[in-house]
Formats: sequence, structure tokens, C-alpha cells
Amino acid sequence: MKENQDSFRYPKDIILDKSPLIEAWMEFRWKLEEGDLPHTLIDKNYPFALGVFYNNVKEKFSYHEKLPASDAPEGFLPHKVQHRFRVGKNKWPVLQLGPGVASANFVKDYTWNKFHSTILYLRENLLEAYRNDLKLDGLFLRYRNGFPFDYESKDPLSFLQDNLNISVNLPKHIPGSISSIAHPIESHMGFVFKLERPVGIGRISINSGTSKLPNKSEQKIIILEFEVKSTGSNAFKLGKNGELEEWLNSSHSAIHEWFMSFIDGPLYEEFSGGQ
Repeated sequence: MKENQDSFRYPKDIILDKSPLIEAWMEFRWKLEEGDLPHTLIDKNYPFALGVFYNNVKEKFSYHEKLPASDAPEGFLPHKVQHRFRVGKNKWPVLQLGPGVASANFVKDYTWNKFHSTILYLRENLLEAYRNDLKLDGLFLRYRNGFPFDYESKDPLSFLQDNLNISVNLPKHIPGSISSIAHPIESHMGFVFKLERPVGIGRISINSGTSKLPNKSEQKIIILEFEVKSTGSNAFKLGKNGELEEWLNSSHSAIHEWFMSFIDGPLYEEFSGGQ
């Protein structure tokens, strides 16, 4: 199904001068088989596929990191990445691979075009490593954004209303006389939607948290996270031409619209340089 551009309020070509992006990542999951031991799931082709995958991507992603999960016995940590491939030490983007799972991750130097091409590159090399024998069980496109805010000394509900266009009103007597601080010192909320384009589930979560930026101490932030996922029967054959590109474009368009809807106001003025 093609996108109806008239259904989107915010142009997709908006480029911000500043970005609150913490991480963007795309994850593929595929079906595994039951192992010989109870409660284990195995990816029988993984040992061979890992070697082929690294051999194929090492020209671009030459820096290999073996993660602690790789030491687990076979079948005990399904859908857990075990190996990471970077363009250089501590550099981004990153490709990750494990039994039944692979991802492309961006933290720095993100653009949608770079991210999109990296996802397609990951798909191409997954298919070759697994000899086109992947029964896809899930696709997940995720974005995590962070906004500096000291929610312990200031009211996070006011931040949500003034900056993210969310109005939350607690009942009059909460927390009441048992606390000298009228506002919550943490906040966590989430919303889940049934989607038609793409067919799947959309998830939005807003949480208080912390982030340690380079050369800076840990700071308190409000985390805004988006996810579009298609799982089970809504996932499709990874090797089918055009379906992944269509899914990616539809999912990204939805998340772009959600993000812009939240920051429409003072944050947009800040991130766009007042344009």
C-alpha cells in the first residue's frame, strides 16, 4: 500500500539544526528451532552465517567486538546480539548479529538516507550469509530521543505540557500531605496503537531517565521513544523485492509525524534555529 502524503501534516524533508536523538536502530528477528535441552531455541545456521557475514562486511565494518552474550551456551540466549561490527573503534554506525537477530544502529552522524542505506546493506548481507533461508518473525524500527530536564527539582508534568504537547492532570489530593514535594520525581507512560500502514503495532513511551554525554557528567533527561513493529504473520519474506523498502518508508513516515507532533512549539523553535 502506498503512502497517502496528504495524511501527513509535517513535510518529511524537515531537517533540524539540532537533534535530541540518542539512538536509532532497526532490528530483524527470525524464527528459531527448539533445542535438545528444555527451554532452549537454536539458530542452526548461525555459526556458519557469522563467518560469512563478517567476511562480507569487513571491508566497510572492519572493527569486530565480541560481546559477553557470545559466551553463553547455545540456545540459552536466543535473539540476543553476540557480535558487533563497526567502521572503527567507538565509531558509528554499528551492525550487530546474534542467533535469530540482527540490527543496524546509529548514535552519531544520523541521517535517514544513511540509516536507510545501512539497513538495506544489512539485509543484503544477512540474506547472503543465511543463503536466503530466513523466516522473518519480526521487524522493529526504533528511535530514542532525550531532552535534558531535572525532573527531581522541577515538575516533569509541566515539561510535558509546555514542551511535548501532553496534558496530564493528577487528582487533587495526590500525593497529598504525606509529601512536601507536590510533583512526581519520576514519570513513566506509554501508548500502543494498531497500525494499518504498515500493518503492525506502534508504540510511544515517555520516561524519566539519565544519559551520560561525551565529556560530560550524567544528566537527567526526559526520554521519548518510538517503535513500529510488525511481527508474526505481519512480518514478510526478507528476500522479497520492494517489501522492506515500503515497510521502512511507511514506518519512518509515521515516526517522523509523531516526533514532529510532540516537539511542535518551543522545542521545534530551538532545534530548527528559529526558522
